[in-house]
Amino acid sequence: MKKLTQNQLINIVSQVTEQNIKIKTRGRDRVNARSIYFKICRDVYKMNITAIANSLGMHHATVLHSLNHYKYWAKTNHNLILFYNEVLEVVTTGISVSGTKKELKQALKESEKKIVELRQEILHIEEKQNRQLHRALKNRSKKYSTKILELIIKQKNAFPDDKSICKEILAERFA
Repeated sequence: MKKLTQNQLINIVSQVTEQNIKIKTRGRDRVNARSIYFKICRDVYKMNITAIANSLGMHHATVLHSLNHYKYWAKTNHNLILFYNEVLEVVTTGISVSGTKKELKQALKESEKKIVELRQEILHIEEKQNRQLHRALKNRSKKYSTKILELIIKQKNAFPDDKSICKEILAERFA
């Protein structure tokens, strides 16, 4: 996860919630948007309360109040959870749904390239496993064939002609 600057995070929260969180008002939508910003700063980036407050020019008690009440607000406001999850996804993946068409195309190309690389890696691993399995089966079949031939030799001690044929076969196997 790439660490974003505070201004980048402020812009992401503002875009997702469609609220300018830098404006100091007590409107419920704006307060909710700021609470998302505060929570991500605290939970994801492990920022202290004073640093979070200073980033928006607010008092640390405002941040503390918002963080303490977030869980209660989230119970009654489903959009708060949806916006939080959307912002968190943008922060953790680095892919913004609201990016420009060019940015989205570039992200798509990078994703497709990664998929091709992963498929090639899977094929390489499968080929390696198939070779190992083939060798193991080949060695196992030689081992069992040899044991069967040795049993035949023990059973046919009375017939020297059959015994010599079996010894020739064994010699060929180990040659």
